[in-house]
Amino acid sequence: MILDNLSAHKGRAVRKWAQDNKVELCFTPTYNSWANPIEAHFGPLREFVFNDSQHPNR
Repeated sequence: MILDNLSAHKGRAVRKWAQDNKVELCFTPTYNSWANPIEAHFGPLREFVFNDSQHPNR
């Protein structure tokens, strides 16, 4: 499973679950947000929500 470096992803419970389910945890390199496809959606979402944007296709 590919994960970012969020500290919650590295906790004891997550590692135990992965071991029990034979799942290998692969962490993306630090400061590599461009490697995570969901990151491309955060900029437009932040603009819409925080800047009170009036986009026609909400």
